Amino acid sequence: MKTRPFEHQIKASKFHLQRYSSADYSEQGTGKTWVAINVIEKRIEVGQIKRALVVCPAPHVWESEIKEHSSFLTFTLLRGPQRTEIFKETDAHCYIISYDSLTSDIVKVAVKKCQQVVFDEVHKAKNIRAKRTRFAVALARKIPYRLQISGTPWPNSLQDVFSLFLILDRGATFGTNYYRFLERYFYARPIPGTRAKRYIAKPILKHVLKKALKGKAIRFLKDTLKDIPPKIYQTIPVELSPTQRRYYRQLSYNLPIEEFSFELPPNALAKYEKLQQIASGFLYLNDQLIELDNPKVQALLDLLPNVLAGGKKIVIACKYRYEIELLKSLLKNYHPLVLDGTTTNKGKICNKFQTDPIHQILIMQVGCGIAVTLTAADTMIFLSNTFNYADRYQSEDRIHRAGQRSRRVLYIDIIAKDTIDERILQILRKKKQRIEDTLDNH
Repeated sequence: MKTRPFEHQIKASKFHLQRYSSADYSEQGTGKTWVAINVIEKRIEVGQIKRALVVCPAPHVWESEIKEHSSFLTFTLLRGPQRTEIFKETDAHCYIISYDSLTSDIVKVAVKKCQQVVFDEVHKAKNIRAKRTRFAVALARKIPYRLQISGTPWPNSLQDVFSLFLILDRGATFGTNYYRFLERYFYARPIPGTRAKRYIAKPILKHVLKKALKGKAIRFLKDTLKDIPPKIYQTIPVELSPTQRRYYRQLSYNLPIEEFSFELPPNALAKYEKLQQIASGFLYLNDQLIELDNPKVQALLDLLPNVLAGGKKIVIACKYRYEIELLKSLLKNYHPLVLDGTTTNKGKICNKFQTDPIHQILIMQVGCGIAVTLTAADTMIFLSNTFNYADRYQSEDRIHRAGQRSRRVLYIDIIAKDTIDERILQILRKKKQRIEDTLDNH
């Protein structure tokens, strides 16, 4: 390896090299990709493997990571309609492919050519009914060495444990039948007014899970690593404007916020989505945009002189394209950069933010910053959130990772009081606690 590791990365590498299959569930920003690259290098050096397949959400990130850290690995990106032929005809140490590019033909070639498979952000294969998950399971069944990586392995539900362990130990812990898994480890409760059921984990699941993780998974927390500063959280509540409140009351009739859950029928979920739009200063009704007052944006503008003092940099995270376009206009004097679902040159944008002092603000769509580094900022302000904990966690850790030189990292949530904004934060905290309860101190 060309780069020096931290002590915990050496420990993690030894752990994985001693096992045919293992998981690294360390927090984001602790350098799990370095560990995976090191494992591939070591296994090639001793003749355990000749080639590895890396399955990940962002192949370009692995491309840059290998270039930065590896001393000899060659690699080929598998993408486009000719990716199967490229896979067959080229020779490299590493083949890199996205989850969405997996096919049955890719699986067949991988089983013949590769002896190691790495599943980066393995929670992307959590849905047992999805094609990407079926292909990931097929790879795990036939390729001898498996390594899965995720800082948020089951971000939304403990039901996701099943597919990840099917990949990890081929069903040794939770079997190979998803419905038997549900029957054994969950209570099924009907959801009033729908045919759906809510699954509540039985106490035995956490016991079995913690026992199974011992010896199969490793996890390092950033607050235990001396090289990474602590996180500090702050919430700034604002009042809805009278116009927002009027729309909000009309739409929230018979929609008690405290009863929100993902198991609600689609028509109810759509109404909650509209409530979040209102709290964010706009509303789409019948494909027409209604622009409302925006106290959250005003609170942001009031904050900026303090958080940007002395040439400091910040990241502003939000959910909606409307918010991004509004902020681009309002903050043009700060030369803001944008990282969203339409960004094709993420590396160039991030490098500008990291190195050019003229760009003090980066506007990021929540969930669109996978594997990028934005440590030039030590403050992140959330104007809106998704309900997905992995999106929130991934966003947070763009500024909270190795290389952050500030003595602390600050996260500010600007929320509308007595609205769904408050419920979203409650749900995200609950999901965070669920992961910590099952993973930490296992």
